[in-house]
Amino acid sequence: MGALVIWNIDLQLEDEEDNPVPFVKEAGGDWVRIEATLGQVGSTVSLGGFEPLASDSAYQLWAVRDETAISLRVFNTDDDGNWPGEMEFARQRGDQIAITEEAHGGSNAPTMDPLLPTKI
Repeated sequence: MGALVIWNIDLQLEDEEDNPVPFVKEAGGDWVRIEATLGQVGSTVSLGGFEPLASDSAYQLWAVRDETAISLRVFNTDDDGNWPGEMEFARQRGDQIAITEEAHGGSNAPTMDPLLPTKI
């Protein structure tokens, strides 16, 4: 079993699509920061507050677009609960970001309902 964390980052985006737009969401000690330029491939992601998982589990990072989850990365945090990484994905206005806890190697779709509210 896993937990799903999902945030809608549309409300944090500016109208200017040529500038990198930082998004920061904090809830219950968990936090995520994403720096992305709309329509361009590549985003920087950092997160913290997540407990390191046992070797039979992993976190999975998703983009949710039009109610379809797209797997971006499978990862685990360091001993302090942090993880920095990259997404090779072209963000679009209205996309959501989700994090699930899955079996080692990830899954084809998120397996749990949202753990944290989706509203910002």
